[in-house]
Amino acid sequence: MSNVSPREILNLTAVAFGVSPEAIGVRRQGRHAATPLSSLARACAVMLIRRHTSEALRHITELIGFDITVGTRLRAAADNFERSYGQDPYLSFCVAEIEDAIDTLHEARLDAMERATASGMAGFAAIARSMQRRDCHAH
Repeated sequence: MSNVSPREILNLTAVAFGVSPEAIGVRRQGRHAATPLSSLARACAVMLIRRHTSEALRHITELIGFDITVGTRLRAAADNFERSYGQDPYLSFCVAEIEDAIDTLHEARLDAMERATASGMAGFAAIARSMQRRDCHAH
């Protein structure tokens, strides 16, 4: 699992498809229906969030701004997208770009945690040495 949040994956997907994160959540607003591109971005986002996180479908549905009753339709759209995107060079490129960005964020966070742990351990070791010297001088 990735340490990249579902919201970040949604945003990365929106950028890759050239739509706003809000457009991914649009089904119908009065006379305004979702565009085919925003529908593809939505299916891709759901697929990638499911692939890279352990987020429950209910929470993914809420994140996108849909009522929970459409969760099974979102899952079906994501499953269909997953089966078919490899046949379309544009969609394959978009998915590869988004997954590269997810991996880059994930690795950067792991590196930062490793550096923080190492510096924390170095600080802990310095404190331990200082306490040890005090103990030695006290005896």
